Amino acid sequence: MSLFKRAINMFKSEANAALDEAENPEKMLKQGIRDLKDDLRDAKEALAETKSVVNKLERDMNEAKNKAENYQNNAKKLLQKGKSGDMDPDKADQLAKKALNEKKQAESKAEQLQSSYEKQKQQADALQQKVSELQQKISQYESELKTLEARSKAASATRKVNEELSKSDSDGTIAMMERMKDKVEKEEDMAEAYGEMAEANESVDDEIEEALGGASESETDDELAQLKAELDEGK
Repeated sequence: MSLFKRAINMFKSEANAALDEAENPEKMLKQGIRDLKDDLRDAKEALAETKSVVNKLERDMNEAKNKAENYQNNAKKLLQKGKSGDMDPDKADQLAKKALNEKKQAESKAEQLQSSYEKQKQQADALQQKVSELQQKISQYESELKTLEARSKAASATRKVNEELSKSDSDGTIAMMERMKDKVEKEEDMAEAYGEMAEANESVDDEIEEALGGASESETDDELAQLKAELDEGK
């Protein structure tokens, strides 16, 4: 292979590896969850600020309503004093009129504050719902991620086992096991053959020894007869 072709193949390999890395779903999912958590943090901050505004508007609105009610009560009290003679009637009417004017201003302010309060409250409620939904989504995604990671590990382990089992016998453990069996069987056969040879040798030795033993006994008989003859001659 030429140097140019090797360089091209190396470039393709690196490009494919980079593409696989970029399209890694696990890393992309984890990054997506991190992004959602960042969004959740920002949403919570915005929700806290909105609720703070809502609470202040509610306090100001209630304060304005209370003022309007107090001015209404004070106007009644002034008119009663003017009617009972405890105060100059004209003076009482004049002060009661001022109290009613203040009451109208307080009521107008209360209405404006209530309008702003209701709008901000709706925004806060809507944002609260979004925050809750986002929290549920994050919890769901994190749970699914754990499940997918477990499934991925199991699938990877299964794939490795299947790869080993699918390899040819000449390269796999099964082939080595078969070769080991053949070797042991050959050793057993050799041991049995040597045993048979040993038994055969013992049988031949027994026959030879038996044959030789018989010859020795005959010679002894001959020697005994000769010795007896010599004794008879000596008489």
